[in-house]
Amino acid sequence: LASRLKGQQIEAVQFMWKNAFADFMLDASECGGCILAHNMGLGKTCSAIALIHAVLSHRLVKRILMLVPVNTVENWKAEFSKWMVKFGHT
Repeated sequence: LASRLKGQQIEAVQFMWKNAFADFMLDASECGGCILAHNMGLGKTCSAIALIHAVLSHRLVKRILMLVPVNTVENWKAEFSKWMVKFGHT
């Protein structure tokens, strides 16, 4: 999976992991979160999909809540479909 990501996307996944999951893995009573706000075209969607894929594949969580602007929902649905095929899921 990481071999398909660009450098800034790997950094974004690491940032999201550190801020949303690392503390939770140490102490389940500590829940975190983060905001990923890069310029357009740097791969935020793909980075988020990679993190979601990793935590769901390893059964670290059962559900993920993503808060995104309403005008991006359709794009995210299309991106999830596209990237899941690229990551070997249909």
